[in-house]
Amino acid sequence: MTGQIVFEHGLKDWPLLDQFIQSVEETHPLSDKAKFALRLVLSEAIANAIKHGNRNEEGKKVWLNWTLNYPDVELNIQDEGKGFEFNEVSDPTQIDLLQREGGRGVFLLKKYCVAVEYEHDSKNLRCHLKLDV
Repeated sequence: MTGQIVFEHGLKDWPLLDQFIQSVEETHPLSDKAKFALRLVLSEAIANAIKHGNRNEEGKKVWLNWTLNYPDVELNIQDEGKGFEFNEVSDPTQIDLLQREGGRGVFLLKKYCVAVEYEHDSKNLRCHLKLDV
């Protein structure tokens, strides 16, 4: 099962995330842990794309393309921003960085996903999750 969701109005389109999760649950009941992980990964990735990628600019879009082959789900998030250096995001658990904002979203993606990759040229974040947890 594949699909696409386009966030055309920034954070105003947030309810689309819940609709997506509900559609997954209609065919594959999720444990609380799996639902939490899916919501967290989607929330962090989409929010980062809107806030940091598109800089909350009106008219800029974020695309969520997904492929569900239960229990695997692959999420591809793309924005219209300038991109960033994914591997240079600091680990927010380092003592000297605990009080600093930034890096927590990428940290959480890495913790909850089986694999996370970022393609700078296409500004595409790919997240692979297992939903059978």
